[in-house]
Amino acid sequence: MVFFVIFILLLLTIFDLPFLLEHTEKKAVIAYIVLIFIGIAINYIVIQDIPVTSPAVLIARVVGFILGEDLL
Repeated sequence: MVFFVIFILLLLTIFDLPFLLEHTEKKAVIAYIVLIFIGIAINYIVIQDIPVTSPAVLIARVVGFILGEDLL
C-alpha cells in the first residue's frame, strides 16, 4: 500500500513537471518537494497506523520546561 501511495505521488509529480520546469524559482520548487515529502510521511503514518503523540502533550512539556515546572 505504501508503494502504491508513493507511486501515485510520483505520478502527480511527473504530471506537474512541466510547471516545475517552466517556473525556475527555487522557492516554488523547494516548497513543492517539501509538500510531496510531507504527503508521503503522512500517508505512511496513516497506512502503518502509527500512534502519533498529541501536540498538546509536547506543548505542555515545553511550557513546563520553560517555567521550570514538572507538569507531566
